[in-house]
Amino acid sequence: MLSALNIQAIDIINHLEDPVVQKHYGLKKTVSLTTAQQWLKELGYCWKGEKHGQYIDGHECVDVVEYRQTTFLPAWSSLEPHLQTWTENKYD
Repeated sequence: MLSALNIQAIDIINHLEDPVVQKHYGLKKTVSLTTAQQWLKELGYCWKGEKHGQYIDGHECVDVVEYRQTTFLPAWSSLEPHLQTWTENKYD
């Protein structure tokens, strides 16, 4: 059974390879990858790449807030005097 939440063109191809499905729809072979992609586009599906290594949320978790307040921000503050800064009119 195909899931409508996370479907790929290859899922359609694999589904249509089933002899029972082919007999039901009067098919002699499955469809090409391009055809399956066009069908999905026609049905309103959109392509979305997987995002790896990105945090969507968690910035309010207790351990994250504690780390930010007790470790990261003090370390950043100690480096700030050594950083170059720019203002609107000049370099400081």
